[in-house]
Amino acid sequence: MKKLNNKGFTLVELVAAMGILGMIALAVSTLMTAGTNMYSGVQKRSNILYKSQVAALQMEEYLVNVGSDDGIAIDGNTLYIVDKSEEKLTVFQLDPAEDKDTLNLLEYGVTVPENLTDSPSYGVEALTENIPFSNNIAGVEYSPFYESSGGKNFAYAIRFNLTITKNGLTYDKNSLVYLKNKPVFVSGDNAVDELLELVF
Repeated sequence: MKKLNNKGFTLVELVAAMGILGMIALAVSTLMTAGTNMYSGVQKRSNILYKSQVAALQMEEYLVNVGSDDGIAIDGNTLYIVDKSEEKLTVFQLDPAEDKDTLNLLEYGVTVPENLTDSPSYGVEALTENIPFSNNIAGVEYSPFYESSGGKNFAYAIRFNLTITKNGLTYDKNSLVYLKNKPVFVSGDNAVDELLELVF
């Protein structure tokens, strides 16, 4: 009768096999970690690009639809749009609080006095509280393009830059908007008062 060889693995063979399996596991783990980090980075970049695109498109929609009887004013990083037919003033303004990176939208009703010589000031009453137009906005800049005619300036395009910060990333979204109706345009410290006078 033949004797069966039931010898198992030697200790050296087991240690060598465990070492090989450990190296394979380490390589797979490294690849999985790198893939996860890459996916996370792509996801963060996609989020900030999407957010900037949405904010820019909304801003463009407001600007493109400014009528020829209406007006636009820029004072630093604040944008004012006057709607003559609705007697409304829309303001885009960065939140003054340091811990809030929010571009707010505010709407005001404008009361035009019957006789401007007796009462030269316009009544401006808040219609809404601060409406967060877009958050994660670290900065905004406006660059108008306008032409002069008859002592007035008329805007035909506005370039704006939104600086968006999110998840440790910063992205600058530049947009150039052509205004189809060429509204009246003013800028400077007393831009709003001047704009109200020109529009109304």
